Amino acid sequence: MPALSPKVEFINKGRYLPKDAWDSLAVRHRNTDNIALTVRHIPRQNMMFWLTGDNEMADARTSNIVLDTLLPTSGEEDSFATTWLDLAAMLPNEGQGVYEIMLKGGYTADGMEIEEEADTGIMARRQAEEDDDKEGTWASTDVSRLLLTNLNLVVKAEALAPDSHWVPKIHVWALNMHTTHSVYGVEVDAVRPSGQVMATCTTDLTGGCVL
Repeated sequence: MPALSPKVEFINKGRYLPKDAWDSLAVRHRNTDNIALTVRHIPRQNMMFWLTGDNEMADARTSNIVLDTLLPTSGEEDSFATTWLDLAAMLPNEGQGVYEIMLKGGYTADGMEIEEEADTGIMARRQAEEDDDKEGTWASTDVSRLLLTNLNLVVKAEALAPDSHWVPKIHVWALNMHTTHSVYGVEVDAVRPSGQVMATCTTDLTGGCVL
């Protein structure tokens, strides 16, 4: 019986990640000796252009590659194993904005799966991709886009008035992600797709403000 196809995936899915969880992202994998890890950073000033794009994929226009490496994995054949990614160690100087984390597993070039060590394997992978005679493919990919934050925002807009294009007021509350307590002094902007800031407010002692 042939082996099951290679598989790599994030165990947990979500958009917002507490900062203290940046060192323990769980990845599940099967029948792959290594995982290609690519991280793109969408800076805060580019987030509006990324949010209003045709899709959620980060590209050279909205993001920068801040990590591109090959990680060795281990596990029994045809059984899932778990690897924990410590991105806090790999990216000690995280910045504001969104991180796109892409995983790839089960690479083949000319019908042969790569088995090199992490420091040389990525070079071999790139050489194969750049060689027209050695087109490689990945059997499995997964992607997660994360905003590192300890805040949750609750937003409620008032009803739209007749013949109006904008709601009269937007009520915002900032809450601590771990405790759900209100957070004072959070600056919140309402921004158009063009990047123009339409309104700004700062949360008070109740954690709320009005745009």
